[in-house]
Formats: sequence, structure tokens, C-alpha cells
Amino acid sequence: MIVVEIKPSRLQLLFLLGLHLAAAFSFLFGLDLGLAAVGLLAAALGWSLYRSIVVSRRRLPRALVLGDDGSVCLHLPGEGEVEAVPDGTSVVLPRVLWLAWRDRRGGPRRGVLLLVEDQLAPPDWRRLQVWARLRVRPAVEGRGRVGAG
Repeated sequence: MIVVEIKPSRLQLLFLLGLHLAAAFSFLFGLDLGLAAVGLLAAALGWSLYRSIVVSRRRLPRALVLGDDGSVCLHLPGEGEVEAVPDGTSVVLPRVLWLAWRDRRGGPRRGVLLLVEDQLAPPDWRRLQVWARLRVRPAVEGRGRVGAG
């Protein structure tokens, strides 16, 4: 079992802003849209950016407990502990990790946690990356086997 503490990130704000700007430019310069469509697109991207930054910070876990079996326990503010398993759509990059998760008990609860390198201490960041690369796939594959649960 590995426990990693998470802190707020300044790089995450820049990363999210860059992603939204890339999406805006790809739509604006890639498609021939009218003024109304551009306005709707700008509003949708603005709303998405707001939700990505403000709402996700309110739900940022304080710590992750990474299990040897591929499970993860999220310590969410105001909600307590959530036992989860990583989903196969998780992405591990050198400086960014998207941890898609779902309720371990099979409930409807799921989410995606965007973590940037500066949110964890360097040894914890390395442990999280190694854990995600080694444990996410087996947890997903174990879900599909008969008798797995």
C-alpha cells in the first residue's frame, strides 16, 4: 500500500488553459462556422474551463491510498473515503496523469482525476506513475474474468 498526499497545482491551471485554447483554435480555424456558432462554442469552452478549474479544485482529494491489488482509496473533501478501482481509460504521461476511476462496489459513482507533477513530492509522483502503469491494466482485466469481483 502506498499513500501519496496531493496539494494544489499552479501548472494544472496552465495545462487546462492550454488544452482549452487548443480546442478553441482547432474549432475556430478548422471549421467554417457562423458568428452564432462561434459564440456558442466560446460559451461552451468557457463553461468547460470554469468547471475544470473551479469545480475540480473543490473535489480534489487530499490523499490517495494506492493498493497492491490495483485499488485506490480517494480521500475526498466533505465525502470521506471512496474505495475505487482505476478504469482502463486512465492515461499516464511524463508530467500529467489522468486517473479515471469507478466505485469498487460496482455503484454508479465514477470520476476522473487530473494530476500534474507539481502536485506531489517527486518520490510520490514516481511511485504514482509506476503504480498506474503496473496496476491499472490488471485491475481492468480482472473485472472481466468469470468469478472476479
